[in-house]
Amino acid sequence: DAARVSIYNPGVQAKHPLLGLKFKNSTGLNLSQGPITVFEGSTYAGDTRVLDLQPGEERLVSYAIDLGTEVSVKNGNNTSRITKVKAVKGIVSTETLIREEKVYDISNRSTTDRVVLIEHPNRKGQGFVFKGDNKPAEEAADVFRFSVPVASKKDLSYTVIEERTQGTQITLTNGAEDQIRYFLTLT
Repeated sequence: DAARVSIYNPGVQAKHPLLGLKFKNSTGLNLSQGPITVFEGSTYAGDTRVLDLQPGEERLVSYAIDLGTEVSVKNGNNTSRITKVKAVKGIVSTETLIREEKVYDISNRSTTDRVVLIEHPNRKGQGFVFKGDNKPAEEAADVFRFSVPVASKKDLSYTVIEERTQGTQITLTNGAEDQIRYFLTLT
């Protein structure tokens, strides 16, 4: 079983996604690693290499550059840092909400519909969580993949919003002038 996808990762190719296949070993047999030649109809489309594949295992491989699709990435308008400072009985606490918004502008100039897999950095270990309606379709060790269908000859903007909270506590002492100045710079 296989499905054609366009894989966009700005660290691999900044402007164009890669054409790829998302396939599953449905043979019931182990498939040994080796080269794969990809044809679209009777036309050569590209080459790739696949590692060993167990029965039922899925794999994502790329085989060419998708010149019919362009993607650009920019920071959204709602990227921000909001800091709350609270002082109670000599203990100053800060809580900073870090909100990052990435906008992926996708332009499909080809004559066929595309499913673009956007590879967005996996920062779950840094405490980031997704907000809003756009959630990843799958998670890998280093990226989240968002599946975005784009019709032929259409443009689309796709926004990914992440937030995390970071906090600190400091106990004020008699010589706390530098600490107070520091907290005043946060506001």
